[in-house]
Amino acid sequence: CRMSVENFVTQCFYNLSIEERIHYFESPHGARLRNVYRKFWGMMNLPFAVFGIILSSCFIITATNAIYRKKVSRKCYVLLLNRTIGDVITCSMSLLICLYILLAREIQLYYIIYLTKIIYVSRVYRSALRYVALSVIKLLAVARPFEYRICVTIKKSVHVVIISWVIFALMLSYILSALVKVPYLNELTNCTMETCIRFKHWSSNLLSVLLYFFTLSVFGITLILVKRERRYGDSFKSQRSIKKRRKTSRFPFWKLSLNVLSYALLNLFYIIWCIGQLVSTNHCFFLRNYIEFERIYAFVILSSLIRICIDPVVCFVTDVQVTQLHINLRFFSKKIT
Repeated sequence: CRMSVENFVTQCFYNLSIEERIHYFESPHGARLRNVYRKFWGMMNLPFAVFGIILSSCFIITATNAIYRKKVSRKCYVLLLNRTIGDVITCSMSLLICLYILLAREIQLYYIIYLTKIIYVSRVYRSALRYVALSVIKLLAVARPFEYRICVTIKKSVHVVIISWVIFALMLSYILSALVKVPYLNELTNCTMETCIRFKHWSSNLLSVLLYFFTLSVFGITLILVKRERRYGDSFKSQRSIKKRRKTSRFPFWKLSLNVLSYALLNLFYIIWCIGQLVSTNHCFFLRNYIEFERIYAFVILSSLIRICIDPVVCFVTDVQVTQLHINLRFFSKKIT
């Protein structure tokens, strides 16, 4: 097995010929890089990608039935369903990477780059939009209940889903246009590592960091305002009516808090990675420390896959209606067979 590096377009190794660059990567340096890909990108992430697909698929089936039967808040669960579809895409791309690395005789780096960019564009931007939308929905539901019934509809939730996919397509096109390892794209853009790809990765990382903190800020403001409005509203109600409202809420705020907490903790590693890329001023630091960065990047992917595996489990554990519906669906399918 060898690793193809002929398509690297960079000035960081300007004093080396193409043959010398290939020898540099095919030497012990190249053997270490292949070992990192197989051990960390392949074997370590493979089980989490498989479990993520299975758990997310179960949640998609159950949530779709719950929305159809109106057992849950459709406005919120449409957004949750959209997130889970993105998670299935993320796990599928990660599974393809694992299988490609473990089975391919010759590892083409730009194939890996293609798939990893699809993973992170799918994960970061659409997850952030989903949590911002859910926080705003909960804020309107408590602070402005009459406006909430008029403004927030299932149709507008579907519009948010469509917008998230448009953002996904735009960001994917923006990032892939900078891939100098893909010969066809390189001929179109004439980009090098130090020009196009550095600027576009810098802007992408900056947007990821801003979206992360913006999402947490919106949730924090929503939490403060919701608590304030509920405290004021509860002062006019009896304890019985307060308990009844909390029991009948089909998407309670604590559930959103738990989801945002998992988002914040399991995306923190990726955000630290982005901040590290932003503060670095050495244009060639990434390439000259490529092996270590790829090892760290594998753990970034792992944190994303763990979050994807945890989210459906959290939903099944915390949502009685969805869990009961999932059990009924399994029992009914077994009874038919």
